[in-house]
Amino acid sequence: MQDALWVCEVANQSTPLECLWRSAAGEMREQLLAAGSPHATFAMLERSLLARLIRPLELHPAIRFARNHICRAPQVVTVSEVMERIGLSQRRFIELFRDQIGLTPKAFCRVRRFQRVLENVHRKDAVDWARVALDGGYYDQAHFIHDFHGFSGLTPATYLARATGHLNHVSMD
Repeated sequence: MQDALWVCEVANQSTPLECLWRSAAGEMREQLLAAGSPHATFAMLERSLLARLIRPLELHPAIRFARNHICRAPQVVTVSEVMERIGLSQRRFIELFRDQIGLTPKAFCRVRRFQRVLENVHRKDAVDWARVALDGGYYDQAHFIHDFHGFSGLTPATYLARATGHLNHVSMD
């Protein structure tokens, strides 16, 4: 039996499906091409992915608590605060979190904080970026702009100018 593959082992990498599934990847490709409609394609893909699931979808209780706590208020939560409440060592918590979520707790907090900022400015014509930065939990505007550019590749003003009606999507003209 093949060893389980943790999310963190393929995070931030481009991995051909054949490396993970061997010949089953080609079989899936043929089934997807023959599906006939987008709905049938996604239904087939979902069935196939669920059939290959190696471990249950449940997270370790401490990781589920941490993830939920961070998602509720990413602008105010610190990793230290979460660790104090779950009773795991720092090393064990970070290891479990990275293995099950695919990011370290600190990186996950940064991503969620950025996502919260995008939700707050979505579909707005004018934005007070200093207020958004403060409300988003950034300690100064330079820190905010650095994170914003790091995640989106754009400055906040450019993002707003290119934003579409869909959250997380911008025009790349």
